[in-house]
Amino acid sequence: MPEETKSAVYERQLIVFNISDEEFGFDINDVREIIKLVDITKIPDIEDYFKGIINLRGNVIGVIDLAKKLHMQEKEVDDKTRIIVVEVGEDQVGLLVDEVSEVLR
Repeated sequence: MPEETKSAVYERQLIVFNISDEEFGFDINDVREIIKLVDITKIPDIEDYFKGIINLRGNVIGVIDLAKKLHMQEKEVDDKTRIIVVEVGEDQVGLLVDEVSEVLR
C-alpha cells in the first residue's frame, strides 16, 4: 500500500463495555475517561434513568444508568461497575455500566 494511503486509513478503536451481560462499544475518541463508581448526588423529580450528578475535578457531570435507559435488566453495583465519561458536543456525560472489558483495535 502506498505511504500516503496508509496514513489516510482511519483505525477505529472501541472501548467495549457490558450492560446486563450484553456487549456494547464507544469510539475511543468520544471517551474522555473511565472511572470507578463514586458518590452520585441524586436530583429529585427527574427521569429514573438519570442517576444524578458527580463532581469530577471541579466539573459537574450528569450520570445516566444505561441499563435503565435501554430498558435492560439492572445488575447490582459491584467493584467492576464503572462510569464512562463521554463527550457530547461541548458537554460531558457519565454513563453507568456494569463493566469495561477491553479496547478493540
